[in-house]
Amino acid sequence: MNKKYSMKLVYDYVIGNDIDDYNIEYLEDDFIFMKQVIEYTKDFKMYFHCSERVQSDYEMIKFMLLTFSDLASVLIAEKYLKKTDEVDNIKRLELSILISRIIKNIKDIYSISEDDIVYSLGSYSFYEQYMLSIKTILSEDCSEEEIADFGMYFIVVLDNYSSSEIILNFFAEMMLRKIFLENANISFESLLHQNFSKEDLEMGKGYNSFIIDYISKFDSALSVYVSKNLGLLDFLKPKVKTIVKRWDSYIRNIRQQKIDIFYDKLEKDFENLDFICHMNYMSLIDYIIKKLNLEEIFQENYSNYEELDNNFNLLKYRTSSFDIKKLSFQELKYLKNILKFTRELFEEDTKKIIKR
Repeated sequence: MNKKYSMKLVYDYVIGNDIDDYNIEYLEDDFIFMKQVIEYTKDFKMYFHCSERVQSDYEMIKFMLLTFSDLASVLIAEKYLKKTDEVDNIKRLELSILISRIIKNIKDIYSISEDDIVYSLGSYSFYEQYMLSIKTILSEDCSEEEIADFGMYFIVVLDNYSSSEIILNFFAEMMLRKIFLENANISFESLLHQNFSKEDLEMGKGYNSFIIDYISKFDSALSVYVSKNLGLLDFLKPKVKTIVKRWDSYIRNIRQQKIDIFYDKLEKDFENLDFICHMNYMSLIDYIIKKLNLEEIFQENYSNYEELDNNFNLLKYRTSSFDIKKLSFQELKYLKNILKFTRELFEEDTKKIIKR
């Protein structure tokens, strides 16, 4: 709705100047005018200057929730839902979404009725139920492969709720959280480390296009929708900022974990070898580290740096104490396997070092 009243008229109403062209009751019964008044004053109490009709108008209730996002706005929304028997599903769901967000964000614990889905289950539970119902319906007529083509079912949501941006954005946000924050296969932090340098991520170089492309792997319709509504990705911004801030420590921690895995593997192997091994434990470590160019990683990340530094000072000036040409078939086979294991374990790290 476009504004149709001058700011002078709004100002005169607010400070109590005489208004000759309009009747006060007429203005207070006009949603557009009172919306302008509330926007201008940013005063919640102006809601109570509205006529009863405007106070009970759905657009006014929604406007108050969006503008103030506080407990007071939740109270008037609850009053609207309780007094209005015939609220269509779209409006009820929109209010449910807005109320759920507010309740989640405010510190006050608001005791809510258990009689209504808006309060007992909430929009977030509705999301799970809705997704399950879509899959149930699709499974009656489609094969598993055909159901998979629907991705996360955002195309179904678009078809059913195309008239409501609030509902579409809610479903999109829920799906995005599942993709980036609830992904059992890879954390958001690991995803960014695998695909960006610290410098590129700080500058946002290629970030949006990567995120949109990644979303498309889960749901192409959602990817298109988000590309046209990039604000939906704002919830990730604080997380990206945190990831950039702890970028170096994250890499060190991951590498340290890999080093620990490497040593644990060797120790267990040496305890359980079923053949005579002529390779010395420390010499084998030295050989593997040098063979795979891992010196920098081990020196930077080893938890007991002094001990490792001493070892490297010694190992640096000597050759391995075993001769590969004299190793048995079993020893060569083991050496090949442990090299393969270590190479795969540190593969991403060596790539990053080569790039520098």
